[in-house]
Amino acid sequence: MAQDDNRPTDSQTSPPPAMSQAMVPYPYPSDEIDLVEVGVSLWRRWKIMLVVFLVCLGLGLVVALVFPKKYEYSTTIQIGTQVVGDKLQPIEAPDSAAKKIENGFLPQIVQQQAKKNGINPKKLSFSVSSPPKTSLVIISGKAPDSLADEFKSIEKAAAQALIKSELPLTTVMRAKLESELTDAQSSVRELEDPKYKKLLQTQIASLEAFKKQAQQQQLESSRHARGANDAMTSLLLGNQVRQAEKRLSSLQQQLQINLPGQIDSAKAKVSSIKAEIDNLQSSEVVAGPLKSASPTGLPRSIIAILGTIIGLILALLAAAGANYISAVSSRLKESDDPRRA
Repeated sequence: MAQDDNRPTDSQTSPPPAMSQAMVPYPYPSDEIDLVEVGVSLWRRWKIMLVVFLVCLGLGLVVALVFPKKYEYSTTIQIGTQVVGDKLQPIEAPDSAAKKIENGFLPQIVQQQAKKNGINPKKLSFSVSSPPKTSLVIISGKAPDSLADEFKSIEKAAAQALIKSELPLTTVMRAKLESELTDAQSSVRELEDPKYKKLLQTQIASLEAFKKQAQQQQLESSRHARGANDAMTSLLLGNQVRQAEKRLSSLQQQLQINLPGQIDSAKAKVSSIKAEIDNLQSSEVVAGPLKSASPTGLPRSIIAILGTIIGLILALLAAAGANYISAVSSRLKESDDPRRA
């Protein structure tokens, strides 16, 4: 009987309810996710979700409303041209001109403008480009309306600096072409001068008279030739006649063929030089500074929509994170409870 009294009872052998529950590692025996339970657990954190969503939405609205709109200001420069051979080419390569503006002129002008108006130079940012297969250079920058005057002034000053740097080259080239034009026009005037034509006609008439006289003398000399001296005289006269005919033929060709051709050639040269002068153009601003019709960047409505979407995502993540932290905290408390040991 004593042994029977010492036997453990059912209450002593079975673990307490709390301990039996602690021995179960997961609330569910399977690894399946109960979406309903997940939804319920997230909904219990609706306050956190609401706060996070409103904060994100508010930040999106602040960005959309507070930050100023930025517009693009651009200035387009046409690089000067010159005639090389039969082709029209730019005075300098557009890419080279763009680099000259970006690395040479703009930094100095930006520093001067920033110092003059008390502006941070980092706010005055520009880009310079040259579209392919064109002789254009485009200076552009994005700025709010409050900096519109500064951006326009800087772009205008940079464009004028480029034009001024090319001025000595175009001036020398123009002076050279104008000198050549003056010489060509003088040649045309000389060739078209009636006195020049009359001079050729006078020389032709004189040679014809000389030729006729020499032929008559040669004929008489050959008729009355009696000795070596007469034969020599006839031979000399014949030689003079041939020289006169040769010179006469040259003058007649000069008057009837060469002179008109020379006049046409001289006139063509004058026209060519004039075309080169007309096509010798200095660089110039063809557009700008111009303000874009609409702001650059994302519209305010898109920013607000992005704020809403990001707010929803972060709200869900915040609720899930809160559930996770709560579950970890509960597990730690259960493991630290001495009654569950």
